[in-house]
Amino acid sequence: MAQNILEKFQPEEIKRLEDAFRESHHPDTLSLRFLAAEIGIPNDEVEKWFEARLSKWRKDEGFIPIAERAAFLTNPQNNSVKNSK
Repeated sequence: MAQNILEKFQPEEIKRLEDAFRESHHPDTLSLRFLAAEIGIPNDEVEKWFEARLSKWRKDEGFIPIAERAAFLTNPQNNSVKNSK
């Protein structure tokens, strides 16, 4: 079984990644490269970690994916929900 990308790194690496995530959920490419170099892990692994962490954050916060939200809003059975607001 593949290891979860969020748990793949050493505790001190995860702490640095979490600190960076708290600073910005969407860091630019250059920031990710600097972070990868600072921690000493490949850039693509840092990018994967941020993608997975953002997905976890969205799930924890209760965000509904855009496709699901659009399907809900275009469903005629949900018109009463839309119109009652």
